[in-house]
Amino acid sequence: MKKQVLVVAGGGTGGHFFCGLAFAEKFLVKFPQSEVVFIGVRRGIEGRHRFNDKRMKVEFVYSLGFKNVGISQRIQALFAFFFGIFKAAAKLLRLRPRIVLGVGGYASASTMIAAAILKPFLGFKVFLMEQNSVPGLTNKVLSKFVMAYSPFPYPGFKTIELPIRDEVEKLAEDMPLAQWPPQKILILGGSQGAAGLNKAWIKVLESIKVEYPNLKIVHQTGEQSYQNVRAAYQGFEIAAETFAFSSEIGKYIREADLVISRAGALSIFELICFQRPTLFVPFPGAADNHQFKNADAVQKMSWIIAEPGFNFDSLKRVLNSPEASIPAQKQKPSISWRSLIQ
Repeated sequence: MKKQVLVVAGGGTGGHFFCGLAFAEKFLVKFPQSEVVFIGVRRGIEGRHRFNDKRMKVEFVYSLGFKNVGISQRIQALFAFFFGIFKAAAKLLRLRPRIVLGVGGYASASTMIAAAILKPFLGFKVFLMEQNSVPGLTNKVLSKFVMAYSPFPYPGFKTIELPIRDEVEKLAEDMPLAQWPPQKILILGGSQGAAGLNKAWIKVLESIKVEYPNLKIVHQTGEQSYQNVRAAYQGFEIAAETFAFSSEIGKYIREADLVISRAGALSIFELICFQRPTLFVPFPGAADNHQFKNADAVQKMSWIIAEPGFNFDSLKRVLNSPEASIPAQKQKPSISWRSLIQ
């Protein structure tokens, strides 16, 4: 079989990058003798990630963000953008990919524009995959030039089921049923935007100890909140398992009866894969309030609590629900990611 190349453009944050990584894994199952090249920026997560698969590698273009910066920085970003187009075009001419996939973030812009220009001459597929209910600025603009997909309905985007990483799918096989009422809960504090959820959770600990003394708690805090959260559990003499991060978070999700989580798109679809009852507490600082909209697209409103309204009464309403609510994609996707690999 002829060697195929997949180019994944973009990244910066985990939500963008890991969506591309999941698609890359599926591509290599279909074309095992092929390779995947991620094109992003050095300071993004793609620049720090260590690939376990030798068929995957990363290359870089110079790119700067346009949002929330001054005029001089925007001028620099504009020059970087045009320079990035020429550099990305040179990479695409060398790689001759079968597919160019954009996963969002400003790091994808130069490569995707170069791909759109070269597509008529090189004949590869070009499309982008937005993860959130409200596309980012880069993907909104790029959707005018290339095919665009999203797991949530949005004008100009076809609905799609997001691919899930292989390690998550394997862990989610033969899932045990969650117990209800829950005996064990997992709080996913995450990293970005974790502080607000962690602070809100600390405020309900005393009431939890009184009304749910046998509830087992596992808490991923994020690095910055770890000491404060751990001290709070110790202060209330609650024997919770706390950690900043874990490479085995799937194992904890698998063992939980209830997950309390932010509502980033990738996290949502992994929780759907695990079929775990989930209470969403969306990050209020998310652009265009997209985390709340993400959660609303997959979960009952009564199982979504805005961070300012998170208190013991709102939590108790969920814990005392007569049955668990498992998130699910409410609108059936119009296309499968599998068809994009053909």
